[in-house]
Amino acid sequence: LRNVSPCAVIVTVFTTGTRLEMQHNPVPAVIHEVFDIFPISVHRFRAKFTLELKNTVLNTIARNKHDPNIMDSPRNKINGLYTDYLLGNTWGELVWEPHLGPLLKPFMDHFRVKVSDIWAQEYTNRAGMPHHRHHLQGFSAVFYVQLAEQHCRTGFFRPYMDPNDPNHLLERTEPPVEEGDILIFPSWLAHDVLVQQTDTKISPRTIISFNLVPTTA
Repeated sequence: LRNVSPCAVIVTVFTTGTRLEMQHNPVPAVIHEVFDIFPISVHRFRAKFTLELKNTVLNTIARNKHDPNIMDSPRNKINGLYTDYLLGNTWGELVWEPHLGPLLKPFMDHFRVKVSDIWAQEYTNRAGMPHHRHHLQGFSAVFYVQLAEQHCRTGFFRPYMDPNDPNHLLERTEPPVEEGDILIFPSWLAHDVLVQQTDTKISPRTIISFNLVPTTA
């Protein structure tokens, strides 16, 4: 700041790329600009969600629960959690190719990414998912197939440390979602699902997750 009186008071106003001028005689004008130079975007897609698609997912999970190749996995020994991650599932044929792939094609073309893996998870009996990340590049996504009326949403953690703001180092936010929504976020962004406090045996939390990785072309 140039030509500012020693008695000038600088008032911090948080804006995005907004030029502020504060004038109070005899103090000269003070210009204070704040730039959010590293924004983090979470994309929500909302499209027509049919009961047929929902039932396809739920019925497939019900059949998979009788498949020892899936249920004998250590991943399925966690009380209340079903997953078929990396267990030879058929979600590419059932959900990705006819539904999610065409819907997300403009997004994937723009960011030059492709689907790498896709899996289902079902949370019952007050299950949750602890704080974790996926990959160092690309995107990860959640397709919300079944949600209870009162459900725990996906929570995202502030990814950077600000030494001037120690009260928000573990800041966490939960974007609003409904059945049929798709959330896409940077794979390196830490996220979790809190333990559901209501009974999910009647209405589980059911999702399809997938990762989008950069293409080589």
